[in-house]
Amino acid sequence: MYDLLDNLNKLHTTELGIDRIKRNLSLETDDVIGWCKNKIRSENAAIVRKGKNWYITVDGCMITVNAYSYTIITAHKVNKSVKTLLKNSKSRKKAWIIETERLILREMAMSDYEALYAVLADSDIIQHYPYTFDEERVRGWIDKNIERYQIFGFGLWAVVLKETGEMIGDCGLTMQMIGGQIKPEIGYHIRRDCQRKGYGSEAARATRDWTFRNTPFRVVYSYMKYTNVGSYSTAISNGMHQVDEFEDDVNTITKVYAITKNEWEELIAKN
Repeated sequence: MYDLLDNLNKLHTTELGIDRIKRNLSLETDDVIGWCKNKIRSENAAIVRKGKNWYITVDGCMITVNAYSYTIITAHKVNKSVKTLLKNSKSRKKAWIIETERLILREMAMSDYEALYAVLADSDIIQHYPYTFDEERVRGWIDKNIERYQIFGFGLWAVVLKETGEMIGDCGLTMQMIGGQIKPEIGYHIRRDCQRKGYGSEAARATRDWTFRNTPFRVVYSYMKYTNVGSYSTAISNGMHQVDEFEDDVNTITKVYAITKNEWEELIAKN
């Protein structure tokens, strides 16, 4: 608790987070971060840490703060805990998010474990990651995305072949720390035997279109290790162009690609 209180000056959130919190709590103030700070300082605030997040219950609302980045993830007027919401989400019907010519992108569930393990546990696919995926990490990956659906309304979705119903990877929108700032990022992983068939580009383009049609983001990004040719080739095919490159401890050199909403609109108009 004191770690959070001692670092209130580090609290921040995204533009989407501000809009969500104002809507959830019917706030009239534009200083959402200041409002959250005051609530957390309140004597009535009950502060509990569970895993990677702080949960602050105060005055009939719950504020969720990432314990590592101090990002205010959300705030809402509910009495149920995030843990209960996640438990309920695992039993509900998988939501169908996007349909393309050959693919369906839907919310993943724990029943997708074996199909996802075949993707993430492949050393060739994850060679650009700083760690490998075992059973625990793959299950954690699914749990993390279920949580993202509840908090943000998006995350990495299961990529499914329409013809067979087979899950061949994941693709979607997540919030990532890129160059010291939290930005919306399109990520994708396609099973090795399904690569070089355009599935990754098809899923990424569909995610790009969904993002600009359903969120307030004016720019969307993809970032990767400089040696990940497949990943930045997909970003380029998605209409993105390189906007940054920097050294870091994880990737040695990170490449950042992006497309703005205006560029996307021009691209759509041409097609």
